[in-house]
Amino acid sequence: MNAGIARTWRRRLLLASLFAGSILCAGAAWGIDPPAIQTVRLSPGAALPSAIVHAINPTGVLMYTYWGDRKMRIFEVFPATAVDAHATPLPENSPLYANLRPGSFVGLIHLLPDANDDYREDSNYQKLKSGYYTMRYGVAGDLDDDNPGEREEVVFLTPVANDRSPARIADEDRLIELSKKASHTGKPAVMNLAPVDEQRAEQRVLRNDDSGASVLQLRLPAKGARASKPHLELIAITLVNTGPGDEE
Repeated sequence: MNAGIARTWRRRLLLASLFAGSILCAGAAWGIDPPAIQTVRLSPGAALPSAIVHAINPTGVLMYTYWGDRKMRIFEVFPATAVDAHATPLPENSPLYANLRPGSFVGLIHLLPDANDDYREDSNYQKLKSGYYTMRYGVAGDLDDDNPGEREEVVFLTPVANDRSPARIADEDRLIELSKKASHTGKPAVMNLAPVDEQRAEQRVLRNDDSGASVLQLRLPAKGARASKPHLELIAITLVNTGPGDEE
């Protein structure tokens, strides 16, 4: 190989090395951190029904992540000030995770417009529009068609424009139809519930696992409990199933 050809190949190898290095650096720079939460206040400019505003705690949680150097705001969640719970605790052998009455209002979630689209998905990977949604506890039939006959424990999302009262919705069919207005499909928009961690004493805690799932666990006051001795109900909501692009 003469000197000219050798110099040409060295230049090509150098350029290839620089190009490969730039790709690796870009991948590191765009790495996504596990989600975290911080305190957030309800925006005074939020166009919400007064009945909903009075039924939520205006101090909620913001779930966010860092995508490279950019802080990405994903959800705001404002828990209900009180929930409809059963009068007696769940039996130890109960398959249910929450002791709430179906159709109970558990809070308000704000899907933020600056989040990646993959974060605005429900537990069935249905894309949802940014905006405010009520959150209601429910136990419904198999919603993802993978276990016929199974009953699934979920939080139904319903557009606040169509669900303007925090009063319990006992009619399951009505609740499912309202939730379909959130998904704009033939299936309701839902977030699966997860087992609660009773060892966590915090009123609000985010649990991330190795699969990329993020679960928000809340302790919510039960209606009718005495102020001097409040009874708190635990609920753990899967806000994110997997990280963006990880779903199968």
